[in-house]
Amino acid sequence: MDGGNGGGAAGGSVAGGGGSSGGGTGGSTAGGGGSSGGVGGGGGGVDAGAGCLTSTPFGAPVELTELGERASSARLPADGKSIYFTRSFADGGPIVIEMAARTNATGPFGASSIVALAGFSAVNTLTASVTGDASRIYFQSNLPGNVDLFVATRTGSGFGTPAAIPAITTPNAELGAYVMPDNSALYFGASRDTDGGTDGGPLTVQFYRAPIVGGVVGAGSRQEGTTASSGVVSPDELTLYYAQSSQVFMASRDAGTDPWGAPTLLSPVNMPGSSVSPSFISADQCTLYMSAFTTDGGSSRVYRATRPRP
Repeated sequence: MDGGNGGGAAGGSVAGGGGSSGGGTGGSTAGGGGSSGGVGGGGGGVDAGAGCLTSTPFGAPVELTELGERASSARLPADGKSIYFTRSFADGGPIVIEMAARTNATGPFGASSIVALAGFSAVNTLTASVTGDASRIYFQSNLPGNVDLFVATRTGSGFGTPAAIPAITTPNAELGAYVMPDNSALYFGASRDTDGGTDGGPLTVQFYRAPIVGGVVGAGSRQEGTTASSGVVSPDELTLYYAQSSQVFMASRDAGTDPWGAPTLLSPVNMPGSSVSPSFISADQCTLYMSAFTTDGGSSRVYRATRPRP
């Protein structure tokens, strides 16, 4: 569950991408250009190749069949040689985070394995988001009986003991972590009342951003101008991809402190008969990863859509 549907417990079904807030979304329908219409940078990295024109639409989604069924919420570090994703099980066992690797940034991923997180083996762990250098992993769990976010630091080939994030942890739910590649900010969904508090009143899942300074996550602030409950944010923090009403939308802004602009429906990446949620955008905004859940009760799968490259 990348963002989660509402503030449900982590033990529920694994939801994808930006998390549906349940409301409809106005806004235009378009092929899905980026905020500036510029050319995404080329070079190495996720699904490396020459840059793309970010004003051009994404192509049709292609399934990452090597990840199999019940996979969702895929995120990648900067070099694109590994992928972290959520796996659920038909028998109702704990939801886990898995990782798969590949030898280059364009080939298929190999066999996956569960990411070991000390003290969390008996509870749900999901929506992992790693920094660009994969030195830190942020994730969601129901360990204390509440839905909260945690962080762990890499130690060798694995991660150390996860810790809670005090500045953003409340008695209500925090979910759907998405960290900037340089570990400068954490975006997440927060179950809050209408004024952004936790002291009473009807709760909704709202989209928040918390700065990270010296490796420490600070207090979060609500993102204005969007009805997203969580989402995927470009590294420059000017473009937001999120799910609402089972479809993928995009919004942009001119500066990182501005409210988000009107949403645009990304028609090419939405699939009839499936609930689609974005889970990761490459640094050049040429490649979008998504989770798709068939509306007939089928399992989730991971897809990738790309913008044309020269």
